[in-house]
Amino acid sequence: MHNNEDANLDRKEAPIRERGIFVEIENIERMKHMEGWKTMKTRQIIKEMNVYRENLSEANRALFDKILLKVRFSKIRERDAEEFSYYCLDLFLQAEKENRSVEEVMGTNDVNQFCDDYISGIRENYNIYERMYLKIKYVPMILFIFVGIWELLISYMIPNIIAGNSVSLDTPITLALVIEFIVVMFITEIAMKYAAKISWELNHQNTRHTQMKYFFIIFGIYLLFVFGFVGIKLLFAKIILFHLNFVFFISTVAMIMLIQDYYDNKVVKN
Repeated sequence: MHNNEDANLDRKEAPIRERGIFVEIENIERMKHMEGWKTMKTRQIIKEMNVYRENLSEANRALFDKILLKVRFSKIRERDAEEFSYYCLDLFLQAEKENRSVEEVMGTNDVNQFCDDYISGIRENYNIYERMYLKIKYVPMILFIFVGIWELLISYMIPNIIAGNSVSLDTPITLALVIEFIVVMFITEIAMKYAAKISWELNHQNTRHTQMKYFFIIFGIYLLFVFGFVGIKLLFAKIILFHLNFVFFISTVAMIMLIQDYYDNKVVKN
């Protein structure tokens, strides 16, 4: 990690909330002013965490992963999530170095509440545009993968090319495609709520029971998708709403995704 003396952020003087949970946003802000931190990109933070995470004991690594996954799948900026995770990793390493429990150093036994306090606290600093962005953050990716690649390219253009039919770059946007896109957005929103819990259980409670449970859940969702989408296509595939140029669509969405990547990984100057 960075200089341990600089990383010591006066934790004992941090304000403790009435319910015993403290969230040291001010200390995290001070951490941002450490030497070299301002020039550190988000990917570098993640890379460094992956290295030092391996120094934790198995029990502490499992607990740290619970924090890491919870904040990563929450509706906060990626940079804020990784900075908080990095700060928590420093707490964990400090606890092991001083032979103390992580709960003692963190000041709470409730990891979920510890994360929730930070998430709610940092979201209060977001303006309305940032909050709106975080709600629709995954729309471009779904448009690119599901609509652009799967529906327009794989399901429409390639079969027509193989069949020897003339294919125009102006691809039809049907009512079926719009309905399917809305369904995928809805499923994605639900999946994001449970992704952290599922990922943690598969990594740290990977028993046969856990494997079978999620196998049947995922298989059941897959069947619902297949039969649901087949039904939607049978009912609405012939209703063409408008035509859209494939190249323009893909390039525009790809550009938006690149801008997103820059925004999420840029160095925030305070």
